Amino acid sequence: IGTAHAIVHDEPRLGSKPFAVVLRRMLDKSPEKRPSAAEVPALLESVLVEHPKAAASWMPALAVFALLSAAFGVLWFWPSNTQQPMEPLNIVNVTSLEGFEIGSSFSPDGKQIAFSWDGGPSKQSGIYVQLVAGGTPVQLSKAPSQDLFPVWSPDGMRIAFLRREGTSPGLTIIVVPAVGGTETRVAEVIDHQGYANPLAWTPDGKALLVRDQLSGDSTRIVRITLEGAKFPVTSPHGGADGIPTPSLDGKTLAFSRISSDHRVHVCVQPLQGQPREPRCMAPAKGHLGMAWAKDNRHIYVGARSGLIRVDTVTGSEAKVADGRYLFLAGDSRGERFSFSYSYQDYNIWRYSENGTSAKWIAASDEDSEPAYSPDGKRIVFRSRRTGFNELWVCEQDGSKPRQITRLKGRVESPRWSTDGKQIAFWGLRENDERMAQIFVVPSDGSADAKPVSQGPDAAETPLWSADGKWLLYAQAGVWRLPSTLPVNAKPEKIADFYIFDSFPSPDGKWIYFTRGYEVKGLWRMPADGGQAEPELIAGTGAVGNYRYLDFAGNVATFIEVGKSKIVRRFDTETQRMRTLFTLSSDTELYLGPRGMAVSSDGRHLLITKLDTRIGDIRMIDNLR
Repeated sequence: IGTAHAIVHDEPRLGSKPFAVVLRRMLDKSPEKRPSAAEVPALLESVLVEHPKAAASWMPALAVFALLSAAFGVLWFWPSNTQQPMEPLNIVNVTSLEGFEIGSSFSPDGKQIAFSWDGGPSKQSGIYVQLVAGGTPVQLSKAPSQDLFPVWSPDGMRIAFLRREGTSPGLTIIVVPAVGGTETRVAEVIDHQGYANPLAWTPDGKALLVRDQLSGDSTRIVRITLEGAKFPVTSPHGGADGIPTPSLDGKTLAFSRISSDHRVHVCVQPLQGQPREPRCMAPAKGHLGMAWAKDNRHIYVGARSGLIRVDTVTGSEAKVADGRYLFLAGDSRGERFSFSYSYQDYNIWRYSENGTSAKWIAASDEDSEPAYSPDGKRIVFRSRRTGFNELWVCEQDGSKPRQITRLKGRVESPRWSTDGKQIAFWGLRENDERMAQIFVVPSDGSADAKPVSQGPDAAETPLWSADGKWLLYAQAGVWRLPSTLPVNAKPEKIADFYIFDSFPSPDGKWIYFTRGYEVKGLWRMPADGGQAEPELIAGTGAVGNYRYLDFAGNVATFIEVGKSKIVRRFDTETQRMRTLFTLSSDTELYLGPRGMAVSSDGRHLLITKLDTRIGDIRMIDNLR
């Protein structure tokens, strides 16, 4: 009894020798303050360097310590990453409504659940509340807008959610009584690249946690009081933070971080006090939601590859189940977890200048990112018909599709070379933990795609110059490589500013481009660089970029996204804007990848849009 009491209450008598500092940390009463097995070697090394004489006298003890660490610390105390057989989860449907339900939250007592629903056939979209045990959902919000990601306040009296309105990537935080009533508009936030992202209440119920772009390119998590005052909580240093998830005891904040090289991490930091550097771990390959387990140590992550359990102390992770667990959310006890089970089928349609249309390229999963070949006889597009996003090429009428990449990872923004023999794109191979790269693949698929970009930063949005001599891309500025792509070719930087989707002018003098989702307008720079700042093309200051944009010659065709979706054309030489047609009111575009391509003669447009969408809220019961 005396020994047990001493272990719990007394500090070990280690003296003042140098290595005692390390041992004292390892024997700390609080597990979260103890160094991990991965950190101990670095601590020992620092002592060896600073106290070589003491190290010599301690060597025999260190040798024994090392052996014991290997035998017990690794095999017993250290959590193993070895995958154990996965037990089947107890999953039940909470909603089975006609239409699309997404983004759920349990009430504090666990008896009700709030979610976003498009209303099915009635089209009464909004936030709904329903008993977890089943029943008729009650509509909480009614607005001609998109209401997303409801979250219950800790006292169960209010529900906060995000509302998307207008043409900008701005979102409005709304708070409404949980039984219905008058809405309160709390604040507006700018969400990274126009995507909505879950929000959370602070444990005291006095503020909300959500991501917002306060300045520059970084999107951070902020604390917003119910009066609308904003205070930064995280500092992503050029990346983007999201999915704020307070622990059940209210002491720790977990969140996702997309670093500047496009890797996704789970990060944790104390919830109280001034912003500080978080501890980031577990590249979860694009996770889609997080929820704390009841022990306030482990986090369940809904990753693209399955349900992952992450140990926030050691950083180790283990797969719990296969499948997709979209927008995972937990109850207040850490025992039940809801998620969105969804199926969305985006296909490519061909439109004429007068607005007549026909389904052109379609499969039972996503088809997107079309681009016409220079001669107009072929189309490259991205498809998930193999279970992975890969590039495919088909004839101009959509026939004879054939796969040309096999990365099983990520592919985006394909671009034809001027001779039609090669296609450049950006992406990652399967299980590649590096930054995104520029790849080139023969358009006939006769060889594997090969990476061509260099450097420590992520490379994206490639472009071939009008004369076919250069391959340009964005990578912390604008770079170019000779189109012949010799093995030892060294990239040349031609601009320091950021560009996104880009297009060459027919005469080869200019590069037209956008500057991302947050900056409106069409811009240009000399094709050879040498310009300190980008130049806004006159007459385009109100043009928003949702990646539904393409050029045919000097004419830009784009979709103005707002209450209506209007297809417009702008001539960069005459500065004349004209309207082609308006898409039907029920058209839903795919905001994210490039969604439009225009034939070289401008007569036809390929537009990616949603054809089928089904979504239900499901629940994992008694997850251990």
